[in-house]
Amino acid sequence: MAEIGELRGLNTKELESIKAFVTRTHENWIPKYREFATQFPRRLVFVGTTNEDEFLADKTGNRRWLPVEVSKVDVKAIKRDLLLLWAEAREVFQRLGGIQFREAEQLAASVHEQYTIKDAWLETVEKWLDTPDLMTNELPRNCEFLRASDVLRDAIGLNPDRIGKREEMRISNVLQNCGYKRAQRRIGGKMTRIFEAVSQPVPTSK
Repeated sequence: MAEIGELRGLNTKELESIKAFVTRTHENWIPKYREFATQFPRRLVFVGTTNEDEFLADKTGNRRWLPVEVSKVDVKAIKRDLLLLWAEAREVFQRLGGIQFREAEQLAASVHEQYTIKDAWLETVEKWLDTPDLMTNELPRNCEFLRASDVLRDAIGLNPDRIGKREEMRISNVLQNCGYKRAQRRIGGKMTRIFEAVSQPVPTSK
């Protein structure tokens, strides 16, 4: 077992590298006195630890983590029963035929929401999506697609001149948490990044 202390990097620019690292099933390196690299299957399980209540920051990468809350640990009892615990774990592992990845992923998905870091913009955008437009009475959620710049301007109230890459990335994560996916569409003869709703639109208010 390998510990990732305080789940470092889950909310940083290194997130993509961390996701790739923990997902990898093999390692490649050149053993001593050898000429060529050799592939070795991994034989460990990563365990992340944190004292934070909310620590998951990436909607697409959360499936890699199964949150488990741990209370006070009886270290003396664990040391005393260590071999028995490993023996029981081995018996269960063999009886089930290995790690139950699908079941673990389903279990993890059911609890991810309560451990996900909430962006302050999320509630604002969700409210805006379900507020009828003053001119058309249409819900923004029912639009065929949304553009990051429009959401930042109309929902968040940012001046278009102050919208940069950082704001676009942040609103992208917020919209994905609202049930949208990134896509591209030709608008006015130019390929434009947009967001399309994954689920069915909400009926228009009357």
